[in-house]
Amino acid sequence: MLKINLLPKSIYDKLKMRNAAILFGCLALLILLAGLAYSHYVLAPSIRDMTAKADEAERIQQQVQLVRAQAKGVRDSIAPIQAKLDFINAVLKYNVEYPKLYEEVARWTYDRVVVNAMDCDGTTLTMGVRARSLNDIGRYLLNIYRATHLFAPNSIGISGVPGYGGGTASGTGTGGPIGLQAGGAAGTALAGIEAIGQSLERRPAEASWIDFTVTCKLKNPIVAPQFVAPGAAGAEGAGPGGMPGGAAGPETPAAPGPQVPGPPE
Repeated sequence: MLKINLLPKSIYDKLKMRNAAILFGCLALLILLAGLAYSHYVLAPSIRDMTAKADEAERIQQQVQLVRAQAKGVRDSIAPIQAKLDFINAVLKYNVEYPKLYEEVARWTYDRVVVNAMDCDGTTLTMGVRARSLNDIGRYLLNIYRATHLFAPNSIGISGVPGYGGGTASGTGTGGPIGLQAGGAAGTALAGIEAIGQSLERRPAEASWIDFTVTCKLKNPIVAPQFVAPGAAGAEGAGPGGMPGGAAGPETPAAPGPQVPGPPE
């Protein structure tokens, strides 16, 4: 039997379009339902968790700021005490600087000379010394000159040697100190000292001591500590070693010279 379809072709096209529309509608509905389910079961809990974490972080930040404010208040309250403590420690350290200096100088002092006086202003050390002979003076100066960790280079001088009128190693001048220069010039200075031997030999026998003065500049000056109030450029109304406002701070007395017994007559 022969089948003949007399229906127009457009009828089938409309049917296909209707089926396609239904299919796409179902797919859109499924996508929408999947999006709703994802937002409800995944996104919403995640948002709630992140919001809770943000609130907790904000609360912790507020606590941290409060603790910082409290710590700043504590630091501000102890700052004056810390400044006084630092000043006291500096004074204690300063008070032993001069004894340490004198002890170190004693290590470099020739044992055949006698130091009658020793004075230091923190920058220059001045010593009154006695010796029996020029040889002792030369050995003493050589020892002092070797103490390069104590005294600045080319800063050691001697004055007051009787019969020596020059300030240089050649023995000419008007009474300046004998300078010890670096690089072997100490021998030249000692040669200048030997030039006055004849004058010293003519001295009376009872005047056998040679008195002279040695000056040296310290390589590391000693500076007295000063109290400075926290947050201030300087202590108002406070002198060296004093505390502001008239409060008596730890005393920083001038270092006394060592009590060296004089030579036997």
